Amino acid sequence: MNRRTNTRRLLAEARPPAERTPEPTSAPKVWRRYSLDELLNTDFSNEPVNPDPYGEWETANGDKVLFNRGYSPLWIKHPDGSVVRADPRAWINGIVKERHFWFDWEHPERCQKTRRKVDKILRDWGVQP
Repeated sequence: MNRRTNTRRLLAEARPPAERTPEPTSAPKVWRRYSLDELLNTDFSNEPVNPDPYGEWETANGDKVLFNRGYSPLWIKHPDGSVVRADPRAWINGIVKERHFWFDWEHPERCQKTRRKVDKILRDWGVQP
């Protein structure tokens, strides 16, 4: 028996017997595959919106818009200073400037400094966190 064959035999003996993992009885609905038609015809209006601002857009007409990490608008501040809640499904036209408040690795759920910054931004806009 040569050295190579002996090594294979020892490795084969050292391996635990292969265990078969049970097949899932049914996949959870979130992992289900959706067709394009299903996705286009699904009403996502009841989906929760992350309320933490990720950045700010400035529009051509002077409005400032806070948006979340999913780029859904949260709040709109008009040039006269009035603040209104935005429809998270709305499309914001005329964006001329975009800035971000935090990086992905500084998510407010994990970073206290970012949490304080986000809360201060909301207070400055007149919206309680």
